[in-house]
Amino acid sequence: MRVSGLHIEGFGHFQGFDLRDLSGGLTVLHGPNEAGKSTLLQFLLHVLFGPEGGRRMRPRALAGGRLGGRLEIVSGLDAFVVERLDGAPVVVRERGRSLEGEDVLRARLQGADRSLFRAVFGFSLADLAGLEGLGDAAVRDRLFSGALIGAGRSVTAARAGLASRRE
Repeated sequence: MRVSGLHIEGFGHFQGFDLRDLSGGLTVLHGPNEAGKSTLLQFLLHVLFGPEGGRRMRPRALAGGRLGGRLEIVSGLDAFVVERLDGAPVVVRERGRSLEGEDVLRARLQGADRSLFRAVFGFSLADLAGLEGLGDAAVRDRLFSGALIGAGRSVTAARAGLASRRE
């Protein structure tokens, strides 16, 4: 499953922003501080999993437009669109039909949730700083571990924890 495109109606300082034809390979977004890299990640999380509750402030459309937008997602040979706009239920569009509701989206995402997405795709500056001074093999191990069980975690520690629980 991958994001092949997105449209932001309004989110942070983005308004009417499109990214199209994202390839099936690795997509890297880079830019100077305050360019909007973290805002794009927050937008993805917002559309896929809804507004984050608790300690974080609710996102706003600072440049105007209706808060939210849509993601184009490819899953195998299938494709669908997820649209989340402020004040409306989330909508999943596929094969000429539109279905509403969080349950529909959860089923379409095959059980993936915010924490899984963050663990696999959301690397923080602290996670990246922890790679400084490591050799190539150690960096590969950390990245492999992050892909399996989440950024900042160790396969060795996970195995030890599972062994302990098994005993």
